[in-house]
Amino acid sequence: MARWKLSVEHYLHTDPPSEWEHKETDQSSGRQMRKVYPVPTWLDKETIVSDGNNPKPGDIVFVGEPTPDMQPIDDEAEAISRKIEATGKWKHPIESLPAQGASTFQPDFSVPPPQPQQRVRPNIRR
Repeated sequence: MARWKLSVEHYLHTDPPSEWEHKETDQSSGRQMRKVYPVPTWLDKETIVSDGNNPKPGDIVFVGEPTPDMQPIDDEAEAISRKIEATGKWKHPIESLPAQGASTFQPDFSVPPPQPQQRVRPNIRR
């Protein structure tokens, strides 16, 4: 049973899924069209979620992988979180940039810059 505690609010797809229903009526025929869309559920922080393997009563079962903002509660959740972290999926895009930033760029001044090409005018007489 893998269980996590949310450290921040989350939108998660849950099981059973939350759904949004759209209804519209065709004005010419009067028939009603109904379309149901699965939508993520808003969960407050401190909520206990589970991946669905033997959840405890009161746990919310989510679909998909855990996020970096979920704190593992048990050993199985800790192992799953470490496995995902080892793949590099949870690296922050800004923090993964080199520390030196623009100072690593050094132009090569030993090579002369390209010369501009001369413009060729067509020989058209009027």
